Amino acid sequence: MDTASHFVVGVGLAGLSQLDPVVVSQPAMQTAVILATIIGSQAPDFDTITRLRSNSVYIRQHRGISHSIPAVLLWTLIISASLYMLFHLNDGYGHLLSWTLLAVSLHVGMDLFNTYGTQALRPFSKVWISWNIIHIFDPFIFITHVIAGVFWISHLASPTIIFPVLYIVIGMYYVIRVSYHSYLMKKLSRHIPIHADEVLTIIPTVRYRIWHIMIKMKDGNYKLGTYNRGNIRWVEQVSSDIHPLINKSRQHRSVSALQSFTKHTIAHVTEHHWGTVVRWCDVRYRHRRQYPFVAIVFYDHDEQPLASYVGWLNDQKLYKRLYSEAKLSSM
Repeated sequence: MDTASHFVVGVGLAGLSQLDPVVVSQPAMQTAVILATIIGSQAPDFDTITRLRSNSVYIRQHRGISHSIPAVLLWTLIISASLYMLFHLNDGYGHLLSWTLLAVSLHVGMDLFNTYGTQALRPFSKVWISWNIIHIFDPFIFITHVIAGVFWISHLASPTIIFPVLYIVIGMYYVIRVSYHSYLMKKLSRHIPIHADEVLTIIPTVRYRIWHIMIKMKDGNYKLGTYNRGNIRWVEQVSSDIHPLINKSRQHRSVSALQSFTKHTIAHVTEHHWGTVVRWCDVRYRHRRQYPFVAIVFYDHDEQPLASYVGWLNDQKLYKRLYSEAKLSSM
């Protein structure tokens, strides 16, 4: 989920904690648990700090080890112990620890349902787990949490009523989404001719009834389309170019960072008078006829890298800046 969604979930868990008699028995414990659930709901994404080193390091690390089983336990211990000492609490540490663990674990669990996924099974497995069931920003989850928070802050109802109802509804929503995803996969598998060595993937959008369809074909190409209220519309078939620099670029840190967590990439090559641009795209994130999640490497005529970038390239100014840097380096 995105940062805003994790934040409102943290607030929601803070409200749910008001059911715990130990939490509400003393103001200090209550404040500590509220902070623990909010901080804990953000903690696994503190790996964002790796951006300070480089984007390629961030891409490799984000939702990796920070979302692993040891990291969940470590985040829980650091946050709960710090707050326990900060507020000079004499007892109730087990309750503070439990609410913190719930917040951190729920963050990782919710991230499993979207397309980006996590390495939640580390150290037992480095496989990226992404169930493609719920969009990274789900309006229903976000809005219901905001409404619950407003009811709590405005004293329109007791948190002991608001938040149990909220999470019963959210639980039912997840069951519905999982069931619908399973139903849709079976339905599309019957209606779309797919060979045994081809893979069908459906990807959620912010709209419940609209899904992206992706077929990885046996030749490595991709067929992309949308499913909208029972109608299938194919929009594009994409494949990698054939160029010697494509294989060479796989060894570059930016490209290897992108491919460290996704197997759904294609590469395009553009020739310029000053050199060559190799652009790798993650086809899962097609948006408005573009592929914004990329790894780009600029090469001179001697096939030496001039500049590179990996990440979300949704700003044309950034691309132009990289393009200019590459041209200047080639002179």
